[in-house]
Amino acid sequence: MFERRLGARTLYLCHPRLVEQVLVHRAGQFRKGRGYEAVRGVLGEGVFASNGETWSRQRRLLDPEFSTARLESQLPALHEELDGLTARWWGTAMCNVPLPLERAVGEFSLRLLGATMLQSSVGDSFELIARCMRASLEQSTRRLLSGGLLQPWMPTPGNIRARRAERQMSGAIDQLIAEARTRPEAQPEPGGGRAQRPDSQGRCPFGFDRAGSPEPAADEGRRGLLEAMLTEPDPRTGEAMSDSQLQALCRSLMFAGHGTIALTITWALMCALEDPAVEAKIVAEVRRVLAGRLPTLEDISRLVYTRQVILETLRLFPPIPAVSREARVSGRVLGVDVREGEMVTIPVYVLHRHRQFWRDPERFDPERWGPERPAPDPFAYMPFLRGERSCPADSLAILTSVACLATIIDRFELRRLAAGPLRARARICLHPDPSPRVQVYPRSR
Repeated sequence: MFERRLGARTLYLCHPRLVEQVLVHRAGQFRKGRGYEAVRGVLGEGVFASNGETWSRQRRLLDPEFSTARLESQLPALHEELDGLTARWWGTAMCNVPLPLERAVGEFSLRLLGATMLQSSVGDSFELIARCMRASLEQSTRRLLSGGLLQPWMPTPGNIRARRAERQMSGAIDQLIAEARTRPEAQPEPGGGRAQRPDSQGRCPFGFDRAGSPEPAADEGRRGLLEAMLTEPDPRTGEAMSDSQLQALCRSLMFAGHGTIALTITWALMCALEDPAVEAKIVAEVRRVLAGRLPTLEDISRLVYTRQVILETLRLFPPIPAVSREARVSGRVLGVDVREGEMVTIPVYVLHRHRQFWRDPERFDPERWGPERPAPDPFAYMPFLRGERSCPADSLAILTSVACLATIIDRFELRRLAAGPLRARARICLHPDPSPRVQVYPRSR
């Protein structure tokens, strides 16, 4: 542990036992505090930034949405969006134009979010939502790094742009909520906004074989989370969610889909491209397990090496590189005095590369996650955090990342357009720097 003094003292917890105390054993003594004020403009009082009953209520609604049964019901929408991604990228390959990788994967993840969680064609609003979220998060990062010197009320150009972006994003989400209110019993087709397949001379040869893939039932399992929140009262209070609460929760879901899942897939692709042996192993495994089929949950569980690549990617490049907590009361944590109002920061990125807990920590090594290897300390590896505030969608994130990585590498060869080592830019999330551009080629069968 070490501390920094810039105004109030901040403690940095770099040992798993200290982290375990804050996130589990003494979780009630800490809350999400001043460190999250910088992101409230974009996330509101959503599940990532809220505390107390506001947070508890959202978790009660969210947790059932990530059960195994619910994940299986979402497979048709995942298949639809993977099919759409294949068609869009095939068109890019045929046009021989560079692909902005992070943006393209972000489009996929946001479309998938709309199809599975919101039952809405959110992909149609992708450009607006993604642009607004980027602008707001960039300014949130500046406020966070300023140590309190840059306040949201200040009329700086960055603040003005961020407020404009937040208003536009609010309008887009309000429209989604209004649409959901008009169809509480509707059962729309998954993945609205699907790209058209090229045909004739430009025909895409990678249409998936849907044999054995589950098809959605006509009248069950197709209601989105947004409709559930509109029609089902809180089981504890009996109250329905207000539009402002729905707005905040939608923002959190979009942040998770466009931010964390998209970044995991982007980093995994970049890591695989850096090591031809890793790429070749993924191709061999996918062709052995899937043989051209869309993956079922059982198939995804058999993509063992591909999953190891995702786990190792999350170790080296965790989407959220650090989290913070504010002490609600004064106390001691494993002999360390923590005073009320002081901040503690958990540098996830540092813990994931700490030489005391990882062998050769800077090397990308999917084999370290092999079944014969010992499991890491759970508080030295926590891309989705631990304790009651851990991400409820961790299984969905890994499932989606494995399926997407397997599909892309099986169908396409990607080549970076800029040489040099992979570099990360730590902001609210951990982004590649510069944002990668790749050339896309159909992979020979």
